Amino acid sequence: MIVAALEKAEATRIAEIDQGRFEGRLEGLLEGRVEGRVEGLAEGRVEGRLETALSLLHDGFPIEMVKKHTKLSESEILALQASLSKAN
Repeated sequence: MIVAALEKAEATRIAEIDQGRFEGRLEGLLEGRVEGRVEGLAEGRVEGRLETALSLLHDGFPIEMVKKHTKLSESEILALQASLSKAN
C-alpha cells in the first residue's frame, strides 16, 4: 500500500513536470506567433508607405506633401526619389 502510494505520488510529480514543460512550450509558441504577426504588420505598413511615396513622387507631388501623407522622413523620400531617377 505504501509502495503504491509512493508510485502514485511519483507519477503525479512527473505528470506535473511534463505539464509544466508543455505549458512553457505552448506559451513560447504563442509569444513567437504574436511577435511574428506584430513584426509582419509593421513591415507591411512601412512597405505601404514606401509604395505610396513612390507613387506620389512618380506623379510629381512635392516632397513636403509626400512627407505629410506618408510620415516618412525627408531623407527616406529623397532616397526613393533618387531610386526613381535611376530607374528612368
